Order: sequence, then structure tokens, then C-alpha cells
Amino acid sequence: MTYDKRHFVVHSAFYFKKSKIYSPNSMIILINGKKGAGSLQFQCRSKNITQKLNSNAQIREADPGPWCKWISYIINCTTVIDPIYFGLSMSDNNKRVEIKFEYPEQKKYPVVMCYPPMVYESRWQQIIFATEIYHYFGADLQIQYINSAMKEIVDILEIYESKKWIKIAKYPLIDFNATILSEIGYHPMLELDSRSLPLAFTDCIMRYRESSEFIIAADVDDVLIPKEQNYYKEFLHWAKIYPFAAAFMYYRKSGVINAGDFRLVLTNIFMQNFLANSFGNFSLLNTLSSLSIGGENIIGKSVYQTKIAELAWIHWPFSKNETTATIKNGGKMLHVAIGNPLNEKV
Repeated sequence: MTYDKRHFVVHSAFYFKKSKIYSPNSMIILINGKKGAGSLQFQCRSKNITQKLNSNAQIREADPGPWCKWISYIINCTTVIDPIYFGLSMSDNNKRVEIKFEYPEQKKYPVVMCYPPMVYESRWQQIIFATEIYHYFGADLQIQYINSAMKEIVDILEIYESKKWIKIAKYPLIDFNATILSEIGYHPMLELDSRSLPLAFTDCIMRYRESSEFIIAADVDDVLIPKEQNYYKEFLHWAKIYPFAAAFMYYRKSGVINAGDFRLVLTNIFMQNFLANSFGNFSLLNTLSSLSIGGENIIGKSVYQTKIAELAWIHWPFSKNETTATIKNGGKMLHVAIGNPLNEKV
């Protein structure tokens, strides 16, 4: 076993006292590491005020990453009830690392929308369009993962967050020092599947599994228009027909919106007047009226049943995908582009 297999990045950890799919007192850890490291053995250590417990960890791949050297894993450990400490160690190494953990959301949000991490994001027209549409059709909460974005986009998201339509979740890409990079042999962040999008979707499912019934996982330029009055009614309809489906996959149609006729040029003057001029000229009504749809079906995006699905991927579940139901006579998932490509550039 080469040394670089022992380098891992812990993304998040969640303690499930009770769960829809996990055994009581389960700790679920999402990590990144070298492909092929799933054969390694880990020991879990947990304790509360009165008890201590050592247990063997179960580790599995959490995304396919067929061409990637650095992929995601999920670790499952049994813990004491209500742990105040949790740590991991390699079975052949006594050194234990404490892992800080969180608790899954318990407040009820029947329908949650999860977006992938924004990286150098500038598509403010599509963000407004998607946020408004998803809220209108009944998404109880939208989760916006952000790695990097224009300040003005963050300003917009903070307005939506103050209205409790969305939650902003920071999503870092980890840097490594020269010593670790030389040991690994490559930069792990350049070997992630789709900028770590699958792990972000799975993180979102873990956080909102217990509070939601359905989770939509799609990009900011993918907008689902339900056939029923709202998302919840539509998803309940399909859940009755496909009760054991991990997800409902909607094929996408290409859509185009005209979000205004103005050019974005990055200058100091522009940045000072950006909100007052460009954002001020944006009309959601005109944008909706300009929507045109056409073309063939393209690869779809999925809505997950949280009582069944465990792991997400870009387009469909990574596990239990054989149960995924393809929706042909329901709502429409639109892959929305800006009619004037200049509007997407800064």
C-alpha cells in the first residue's frame, strides 16, 4: 500500500441518532481520497459522558469518477448514543484523528432544491430566474453551495436568504502544501469529478434527509416546471406509482430566455454601477415571456426520495440507480440558456 493512499480530506460528518435509512447511532463521514482506497480499514472511536465504543468502519466509493484519480468515499460507523467525541484511525496505525461532526436538519422542508457549488459564478440572470421559479412552484428551501462568485451575486443570494427562500453554504476546494503534493503525485483538486459536484449533492442529501421527502439536484440553469400544481403534489404522484424508486429522472429540453439587452464589461465604473443599472433593468416578467423551448431530449436531472436514496451523482443516484424511474409524462426540466451570450460574460 503506497503512502499517498493515506491522504484524505474529510468534507463533512453527520451523527444520525435515528434515520430513515441508517441504523440508530450512525456516524456518516464524507471524504475525498485516492481512487482504490476503498480497501483500507478504519477504526471508529466514540464516547459520551458514560460510555466509550470502538467499532469497525464501513467504507465505500461515493461517486464513479471513472477517469478521476481523486474520488469521494462514504464511511459509516456505529457510535455510542449522543456522542460528544468521535475519531477515526487506520486499523494498522494507533494515531487517531478527531472528526468534528454535525447533526442533520430536523425542521421540516418537504421539498428541497440543491444546487452544485458555484465556481467563478457570474450568471446572475439564471440565478434569479431559477430561484424565483423554484420558490413559486413550492421548493420549501433552496441550498446554494458557493466556492467563488461575484460579490454582486452573493449580495443577491443574501437577499433571498433573508427572506428564508435559500441557504448559502460555503464549499471550499482544499489546497495542499508542496510536501503533500509531492507525496500524492498530482493535485487532488484537479482530479475531482466535475469540481466535486457529486459530493456536494450527497452532502446536501445527508443534511436534509431527515427533514425533507424529496430533494431536487440540478444546476442553476436547470429549471423544473411541474405538471401538477406544485412540486410536492407532482412528486407524491410519482412516489405512489414508483414507491421504491431512489429517484425520478426528468429528461431536459433546451430553453432560451432573453434576460435583457445589455453588455457586461468589467471596469471600475461598471462595478460601481452594476446593481443600479444592469440589475435594475432586469425584468422577471419579461424574462418569463421570452422563454422558448425546443430541441431533442438531453440527459436528465433527478429528484431523490430521501427515504431510499443514499448517494447522489450529477444526473442520477450513484447507488440504487437501477430503481430510478424515468418520468415521461410529467413536468418538464428545462436547460435554460441566455439568448444573448454577452449577458453571461463579465
